[in-house]
Amino acid sequence: MRFYMWEFIIDPRDAIHAACAITHGIYTIISEDPDFDKIAVLSRYTTATIVRICENGFKYIMPKSQEVTR
Repeated sequence: MRFYMWEFIIDPRDAIHAACAITHGIYTIISEDPDFDKIAVLSRYTTATIVRICENGFKYIMPKSQEVTR
């Protein structure tokens, strides 16, 4: 956890969430907090993006480069 706090300069709470997710092989986070964007191995989706995905019937997850809401 300390690595994430110091390496990416994020809140301790965010560091705990990131460390736990990565430790368990989870690389996608749903959050409005842009601090998670500092961690390259994590993909962050906003709730608006998830709503769009659900409306499209879970057909795909839009690549980061095409996301409109960040």
